[in-house]
Amino acid sequence: MRTLLFFVFAVVALIYYAQTSGLAAGYPPYVPVAYWNYSGDTVQSVRAVGNRAFVRVTVNGQLYEGTLQVTIANPAQRFSKTTSKIYRGTIQDSIQVPVEPGLYDISFKLIGAKGYIRYDWFAARNDF
Repeated sequence: MRTLLFFVFAVVALIYYAQTSGLAAGYPPYVPVAYWNYSGDTVQSVRAVGNRAFVRVTVNGQLYEGTLQVTIANPAQRFSKTTSKIYRGTIQDSIQVPVEPGLYDISFKLIGAKGYIRYDWFAARNDF
């Protein structure tokens, strides 16, 4: 009985924390990330090399509430072209941007997100 009471208390505390502060659980790009009332951002860096290089970001999932903004930018160039997309609801998209060789930042910004998202990002080059 004590174990059940402790389990119920832990679940209620977790729900209260998620409602007041937000919660994210997962490990991109390998495991989908589950969000509950989460607001925050993360930046991942990727290096593009070679001729005809590109950066690809794949986003799949479902947001019941909130928005996701994905931005690809080169921090070394002050006036570089940035690519940005905003998502809501069901998401199944792939952004592929041709880039010059260098280091690029991929920013994922969430505002009031409830749902789950699977991310994948990489840099490659066209050899055809």
